[in-house]
Amino acid sequence: MKVCIVVTEFFGWGTFGGFGRLSRTIATNLAKRNIETHVLMQKSWVEHQPDYSLVDGVHVHAFDGRLQTRLGFDSAAKKLARQIGADVYHSEEVNIWSFYVQQGANHAKHIITCQDPEIGEPWERWRKSPLFLMSAKRLREMRELVLGVIYNWMKRKAMQKADLVCSQTKYHVPLIKQTFGLNYTPIFLPNPVEVPNHKLHKNNKPTILFLARWDPIKRPWIFFRIAKKMPHVHFICAGKSHSQVLDAKLRNRAAKIPNLECPGHVDPKEVLEKSWILVNCSVKESLPVSFLEACAYKCAIVSCNDPDGFASRFGVFVHNGEDVDEYAAALNSLISDENKLTALGQSAYDYVKETHQLDTVIDKHLKIYRRLLN
Repeated sequence: MKVCIVVTEFFGWGTFGGFGRLSRTIATNLAKRNIETHVLMQKSWVEHQPDYSLVDGVHVHAFDGRLQTRLGFDSAAKKLARQIGADVYHSEEVNIWSFYVQQGANHAKHIITCQDPEIGEPWERWRKSPLFLMSAKRLREMRELVLGVIYNWMKRKAMQKADLVCSQTKYHVPLIKQTFGLNYTPIFLPNPVEVPNHKLHKNNKPTILFLARWDPIKRPWIFFRIAKKMPHVHFICAGKSHSQVLDAKLRNRAAKIPNLECPGHVDPKEVLEKSWILVNCSVKESLPVSFLEACAYKCAIVSCNDPDGFASRFGVFVHNGEDVDEYAAALNSLISDENKLTALGQSAYDYVKETHQLDTVIDKHLKIYRRLLN
């Protein structure tokens, strides 16, 4: 069996974040099972990426994803899919490349897992997004809107033509079916996470963690304000921005807060092991990999996003994502009740071990592939 994972990000070449890390985790673990595994992706926009690379036993094929190739009749993605000749093409999110890959390899089986699907019409989604508010030129706004409508049509066609559509969250399942006009209910296919079996060593002092890119949609500055409001607690803001200018600006701001540590981009295990609580301040989330990793390390979650009830079940759901006082109250309520905090961490650990454990999820992927091929 030959499998090709279709992604927009694969961890490396200057890109970082949960989605790219997820793509690499799935692909490398399929390769470890002696499955010939390929990755088809658009080239990194951060730093140079070759057309082909061998990464941890995975064949990574990259193509130019600029506008002229996105709307080309015989796009690079279509040609590569034809050349790779896989039995199964698995898109880790519905995108325009899914559309082209289906055309280039119509002999194969095609699966799409919705990671963070865009629910709703392009105009309404885009009008409410930070991009719209930040756009300076009306011409650029209209260009993005027109492309959004075209891309939405391509995604809808890809979803309807796929042999199977999956969702990494339970709450998105009915929304995906309705939005893309599917005649069946998508299946829940969880994302994988490594669950440690050793005894964890948490810091003696309350330690609060932010684990995400320092990009506008993640709003790390809100975390800074929470840290400033709680000087008796240690805060760690791990990650960095893809924008060097924004990264430098935020680090200058963070340096003025004595109880705030900013280690940059790190291996999540290094900070999760010692942290008590994960804080998420994002404008929006589906179910981020950081939630799964935090639960695997018995961290409670305080977040203004509550995908599949992760925050409300394993911590505190903050209703106003810009209210620093609400975050602080939630954190203090957990820190002051050690038994409750321990119970939440253990409950979170038990859930991800049962549902998201790495080997279990890879087994599910292989079972789906074999069922489609037989």
